[in-house]
Amino acid sequence: MKRKRFLLLDGRSGRYWLRKLDHVVKILSGELIVKSAEQKDKLDWHNYDFVILDAGTIDNISETLEEIRSKNKAIKAIVVSSAPMWDDAREAILAGAVDYLRKESDIMYLKQALTKILQIVDPKNNTVGGH
Repeated sequence: MKRKRFLLLDGRSGRYWLRKLDHVVKILSGELIVKSAEQKDKLDWHNYDFVILDAGTIDNISETLEEIRSKNKAIKAIVVSSAPMWDDAREAILAGAVDYLRKESDIMYLKQALTKILQIVDPKNNTVGGH
């Protein structure tokens, strides 16, 4: 089974949160790649299965999601925010995000949220969350 590649498009996340996210992605047999938001125009979006967008570092989430989806319709986007707002979550989901998560450092929360997303996206993958 091919490893899922998660791209975190970020500008300033704390190292603690990045370590937790990386740990959870590895538990789920994935790979986390971190790029700054400024690099988005230079990326080959077909190299990634998922993109995680930090709402605190992206100026216009809807526009960014539409831009990414225009380059790779198969990529699944997850938006994270340290201060989630209902209107922002609704806007992100309407623009094509598969989920809008609270930027949480609790490993179990991250694992459950990403496992749920992986199962929705790839229901035939029985290895998700098996670690």
